[in-house]
Amino acid sequence: MSDGGVAEVMSFIVSIMGKLPQLSTAQSLYPLVHRLMAVREYDRAWQLLENHNHLINGHLGLCLAKADCHKHRQENHSELFALHLAYEADRERWQTLVRMIWCAKKCDKPDVITWALACLRHDFPKRYAALTKSKPWMLQLA
Repeated sequence: MSDGGVAEVMSFIVSIMGKLPQLSTAQSLYPLVHRLMAVREYDRAWQLLENHNHLINGHLGLCLAKADCHKHRQENHSELFALHLAYEADRERWQTLVRMIWCAKKCDKPDVITWALACLRHDFPKRYAALTKSKPWMLQLA
C-alpha cells in the first residue's frame, strides 16, 4: 500500500475513534467525509466539515455532504443553505435544484421553491416539465 493509502486508512481510523485530523485540501477531505457517512458516522462527518469550513465553498461534493449531514440531524434550514452552496458550486446539476425544492417545502419557503423552479425551467426545461407534470402543485408556485 502506498504512503497515501496508509494515510487515508489511518485518518479514517482515528476519525472513527474521535480524533479528527486537520486536512489541507478539499481533495483530501472529501474521501474521508464520504467514508464516514458511508458507515453512518454523520456526527463525525459533520464535525469534520465544521472544522474545515474554509474548504467547503466551491466543492460540490463537500457542499452536498454537509447538506446530507444537516438532513441527518434534521436541520432543514441549514440543509437548504448547504444545498444552495452546492448549486453555486455546480449549476449544471438539476438534481440539486430538485432537492432544494423538496427541502424548501419542508422549511415552508415558497419563495425558494419559486426561485428553484424558475432556475429549473430556464436551465433544464425537460426536467422542469417532468417534475411539474408529476407534481401539479408546483405549477401554482412557478
